[in-house]
Amino acid sequence: MKFYLLPFFICCCFFSVIAQSDRAVLDLYPDAEQGRWQSPVYEIPLQGATPFLSYFLAWSGNDTDLHIRFSTDGENWSAWQNMPRDEHSPELPLSILRSTEKEMQFFQLENGNPASTVRHIACHFYSPGATGSKPVLTTGSGGRSCSDLAPEYIDRANWCPTGNCAEHPNPAFADVSHLVIHHSAGKNQSDDWPAEVRSIWDYHVNGRGWSDIGYNWLIDPEGNIYEGRSHDAIGAHFCGTNTGTIGVCVLGNFMEEAPREQAIAALDTLLSWKACENGIDPLAHLLHASSGKDLPTIIGHRDGCATACPGDWLYPQLPQIRDAVSNDPATPTRERDQLMEFLVYPNPGNGQFVIRIPEEGPEQLEIRLFDLFGRQLITPLGISNRQHTPLDLSLPNGIYLLTLQSQGRVVGAQRVSIIR
Repeated sequence: MKFYLLPFFICCCFFSVIAQSDRAVLDLYPDAEQGRWQSPVYEIPLQGATPFLSYFLAWSGNDTDLHIRFSTDGENWSAWQNMPRDEHSPELPLSILRSTEKEMQFFQLENGNPASTVRHIACHFYSPGATGSKPVLTTGSGGRSCSDLAPEYIDRANWCPTGNCAEHPNPAFADVSHLVIHHSAGKNQSDDWPAEVRSIWDYHVNGRGWSDIGYNWLIDPEGNIYEGRSHDAIGAHFCGTNTGTIGVCVLGNFMEEAPREQAIAALDTLLSWKACENGIDPLAHLLHASSGKDLPTIIGHRDGCATACPGDWLYPQLPQIRDAVSNDPATPTRERDQLMEFLVYPNPGNGQFVIRIPEEGPEQLEIRLFDLFGRQLITPLGISNRQHTPLDLSLPNGIYLLTLQSQGRVVGAQRVSIIR
């Protein structure tokens, strides 16, 4: 492919650097009328990175075909690396996250799209810092239920020992109904996996503009589990419909190769713990209220979004993962066809419903109602007359999720519609 080499004052009129001790941003301004171009050679504005240099690009203008390459001396160059738009955030003109050797001192960009009108490229560079001693493992769930299933994990204070990976200042919480599995789509080999986690935090916060790392938990190829957005707060990982989910990211690119056995074993253990804590049947399908989709309770990212995540090598393993979680003796198990069937009428209705429930089944039942964001809308109601339980809902028109629960577990669920 032939590229047009442009004079410096056209290809890059000027640049600015925003630098901190561990990251820097170099702003480039190509001539938007030129289409294809290859930039001059730039010095990386962040030196002394350890244990590697992570980077990503953000831009304004229409879609580009950006590539980047690196050099230690400005003469001998690495291969060009494609920097496609990140499919996890299709609304943002943001590339995927990559990394290169810490010794690199120069870089160069090229754009192969002749129709591109990109006007600004922000080149983000980050040094995650080498991890010193092996991170200390934390055991247990702080007195929460199912603590006997809690695996050892690396908490935030240990994967970010300098304390400069800020947490969400005001996290929100909701009842969890679904466990979502991701892959990082990054490298499959690393000598410092905690540094990879720090790079993901930087990418999410300083690239996507989130207030914290998007995942609740992460797992490296060696089977180490990392605490992400703490205490299973509502994350940022499922197409903007995160309420009601826990996001687990297995580090690696599983479009290229299969995850290691240690990682899958750790994933099974983590999901068993979370299924137990939240009363989730790993073999069931439930309405995910935030997305409005009927989904398995353990899903891949692609089940709810237009993405290849968690990769063609990991996604086919989900049935075996669900089985492994369901076979844990402490995990709630309830096949989908064992959910209690009950009648809500008239449905759709004007807000005044009657509920009829079969005599068989759990003796103590209560009604709970949720909106499509997973928020509980009414005080739980006990059921005294199974054949005629009136329910008067003074709520706006819309679709809601009505559940029957017994001893804290969902035993039946239906959508109800209010239309006046």
